[in-house]
Amino acid sequence: MNKGESRGSKEPWLFLFGIAWPSLKKGLNLKPKQVNKIS
Repeated sequence: MNKGESRGSKEPWLFLFGIAWPSLKKGLNLKPKQVNKIS
């Protein structure tokens, strides 16, 4: 695995986390019981 590949694998995770985090925060506010089951 070269540097280009490792950098390419990190960026999508940061991108997905950026989308997932606001959704998780909404989930915590709207459905705390459901989020509790998942975690």
